[in-house]
Amino acid sequence: MLSIDGSALVVFVIVWVLVFILTKVFFNPVRKVRDERERRIRQGEEEARRSRQEYEHSAEKVNQAVRQAKLQAEQDRERLAAEAGREKTRMIAELNAEYRRQVEAAKSEVAAQVEALIKDADFRADDLAERIERRLLD
Repeated sequence: MLSIDGSALVVFVIVWVLVFILTKVFFNPVRKVRDERERRIRQGEEEARRSRQEYEHSAEKVNQAVRQAKLQAEQDRERLAAEAGREKTRMIAELNAEYRRQVEAAKSEVAAQVEALIKDADFRADDLAERIERRLLD
């Protein structure tokens, strides 16, 4: 049979003292390091999640700003195209008016020259008729 003597009790006490000492000296610091590591990992994961959310929020803001800028640019382009069309029409109308004015001035000048030439031709015709008449009568 099994007999328990005083040495077994001493071994039992020594084992519990060793467990107590190891717990204080080794296991508790290891647990603290492990718990601190897990806490930092959770904290890092939480910060990463927040950073990802902030990034997604910022990216959405940038995308929205880009869409808004594209829309504004398209509106500006259409507005400028309409203004350019109006300006082109106005310039063409001015040029047409200027050309008409120049054509009318040229017509007036040509008419005046034709009238002057007709008067000169009449005068010359009269003079020529008088000369022919003098030659015939002389």
